[in-house]
Amino acid sequence: MKKIYAFVIVLLIYSFTNSVSAQSQNAIDFDGLDDQVVSVNASSLIANSSQISLSFWVYPRNPVPGFPDFDGLAGFRDNTVADFYVLQYSSTAVEARFRNSAGINFDILSQGLQLNTWQQFALTYDGSYLRLFRDGLITDSVSASGVISSTATSFYMGNLVFSGTNFLLDGQMDEVALWNRALTPQEILCIYKNKVDATSAGLQLYYDMNTGTAGGNNSGILTIPDISNHINGVLQNFSMNGPSSNFVNGIDNATIITDTICSGQNLFF
Repeated sequence: MKKIYAFVIVLLIYSFTNSVSAQSQNAIDFDGLDDQVVSVNASSLIANSSQISLSFWVYPRNPVPGFPDFDGLAGFRDNTVADFYVLQYSSTAVEARFRNSAGINFDILSQGLQLNTWQQFALTYDGSYLRLFRDGLITDSVSASGVISSTATSFYMGNLVFSGTNFLLDGQMDEVALWNRALTPQEILCIYKNKVDATSAGLQLYYDMNTGTAGGNNSGILTIPDISNHINGVLQNFSMNGPSSNFVNGIDNATIITDTICSGQNLFF
């Protein structure tokens, strides 16, 4: 009888630990006096859309906002036929508004704002409801309807204008983005835990603020690039040098991932 010998080949499979961590990125600091960023005629990007979304991170500092010193955060506001914005209404609350081309406004007044800390807000409109999210979770919603038909309303960061009065932000902003569709709750949670996906459908404006040198001399920088390649934001009245009214260290909101994989395998994020 022929003997069959089985030869066992031992393959050495080695493993390693792969850790991924985001570097700290830039934000923009507003001095509350005259700083603002303007994207001219940006309402053309969401005009006649029955869905809109706005997302951003903010670090507010004003402890006693009130007329005429409310702090505009981001969005559109002509107070007539084209509003889609969020502003700091009090030390603990924000006001969010959608006003359609018929002049009808739909408002949310939401508690939970925190001073001197980073937090993320998202405002969505899906043709039926206006919804506000904070740190990835929904806080409030109201029924809403209509569209914004204006193609000539500018998008503001760090200011919103009401009857000639500037509501200038004392604080910092990062990762500001606008879509011509309604983000899902799952997408908003992902943005909160990570960052905006520059390839996401319907993205019309995306300012990641990763421009210049944090706290350095950035006087030669006049605009903030729009990662979606539509309209760059124009910097107005910033000193662009030093720890305020300038690019500064921003929110580092990427998740640290640690995993063990074998040779030849891939680590997916």
